[in-house]
Amino acid sequence: MKVEMYSNLRTAAGGSRAIGWQRDALRSAVEGEGAEVAAEFVDDGCSGMSLDRPGLVALRDAVDAGTIDALWCLSPDRLSRDYHALVTLLDELDRHRVPVRFLDAPALDSSQARGLAQLWAINDGARTRSSQLSPQHSRRIGPRGGDDGC
Repeated sequence: MKVEMYSNLRTAAGGSRAIGWQRDALRSAVEGEGAEVAAEFVDDGCSGMSLDRPGLVALRDAVDAGTIDALWCLSPDRLSRDYHALVTLLDELDRHRVPVRFLDAPALDSSQARGLAQLWAINDGARTRSSQLSPQHSRRIGPRGGDDGC
């Protein structure tokens, strides 16, 4: 089977090494499955919040043209860091019967991939909200059974 790979990294500074790592990890995983990499789509230094990225646009064009058998990507946030955009992309891939494999997740069918995207979005949102809390709003969690009657 021939598969395509997609890699994305937001920061261009020092990014080529990280992009190289993503590409190497994906290629190794694909070849470990006995598949062949037919094409690579890469966006180095592009925001994952936008769908207007050269590599992603080329990937979507290839999906529309029916030239992609399967897509491998490091993780859902490499496709998009925006939940709605990610679900849109996964739906597009599903409509064209293009299975998606994430290197950091077990093999999933399309409904499972959307479920993974939802979990990822919830987790990412919680991390973002947590990092935005000021120290006076965060709760200090200490040992139970203290002098405060708990």
